[in-house]
Amino acid sequence: MYALQNKPAAATPTPKPKSVNPTPIIASAPAKAAVPYNNSAVSTNRAAASLTSTTASISTKSENALWHEEDMMYEAVRNKGDKAYARLVTNFGNLNLELYAPIAPRTCYNFLQLAHEGKYEDTIFHRLIPGFMVSPVWGSELQLGG
Repeated sequence: MYALQNKPAAATPTPKPKSVNPTPIIASAPAKAAVPYNNSAVSTNRAAASLTSTTASISTKSENALWHEEDMMYEAVRNKGDKAYARLVTNFGNLNLELYAPIAPRTCYNFLQLAHEGKYEDTIFHRLIPGFMVSPVWGSELQLGG
């Protein structure tokens, strides 16, 4: 049998590190939260209220207020500046109405929606003030006599 001899291992040259071009790591900004469509430019003032009031809950972050959806809906009517017209057909003849949508957009919108739904059909109008208003009698008032 042959005896194994421990020979010193031949020195192997250590390989030189390859020159690697390090690529820079670009830090990306954290993703912003989605901004609601009805976001306003004014704050809710919760942070200020929490500093001055003992009843307000503590808030350390400033938040933008949100516009009410109806206010946004009527803004287009208000900015357009046109008047709207409607005609009520009565048994005494036609009654032409001029609606001031830029001044009272919600009232005009409600009136037009009720008219579209047929709420004014067969309605008794008990008061007419020319150039100002008409006053209808609704179901419960009619049953009570006026």
